[in-house]
Amino acid sequence: MEDQIKTAAQPRRMIPARIGRDAQRYGILIALALLCIVLSIVSENFLTSRNIINVLRQTSINGILAIGMTFVILTRGIDLSVGSVVALVGVVSASFATTSAAGFIPGAPYMPLIPIAVGLITGTAMGALSGIAVARFAVRPSSRRLACCRRRAG
Repeated sequence: MEDQIKTAAQPRRMIPARIGRDAQRYGILIALALLCIVLSIVSENFLTSRNIINVLRQTSINGILAIGMTFVILTRGIDLSVGSVVALVGVVSASFATTSAAGFIPGAPYMPLIPIAVGLITGTAMGALSGIAVARFAVRPSSRRLACCRRRAG
C-alpha cells in the first residue's frame, strides 16, 4: 500500500521541476512569441513584410558577429575588440561611400564596390593585427587574463 502511495506522489513532484526546466529552455521563445502577439495587436504595421525585412536587415550585423564570436569563445578566448573594429570599419566604409575620389568632395560617392572592399580590407587588417598580437607577442585574450587574475586573488 505504501509503495502505491509513493509512486502516485512522484509524478506530482516532477511536474514543477519539468515546468521549471521547460521555462529555462523555452522561456525566451515564449516571451518573444508573446511580445510579437502584443505588438501585432497594438500596431497594424508590425507584421508587415516591410517591417520584418527592416528588422532582419538591422540585426544582421549582430548575427554575423555572433557567428564569429562563437568560434572565438570555442577556442577559449574572448575578443573584446570586436565592437571597436566594427565601428572603425563602419566609419571607414561610410567615409568612402559619401566622398568622391576627386578631392574628397561630399555628395559624390565612390561606386558601392569600393566602400565594401575598403571595409573588408580594414576589418581583415585589424583582425590580423589582433591575431598577431595574440600569437606572436603573447597578448592574452580577456577571458584568460581574468581567469589568471582570479586564480591569483583566490
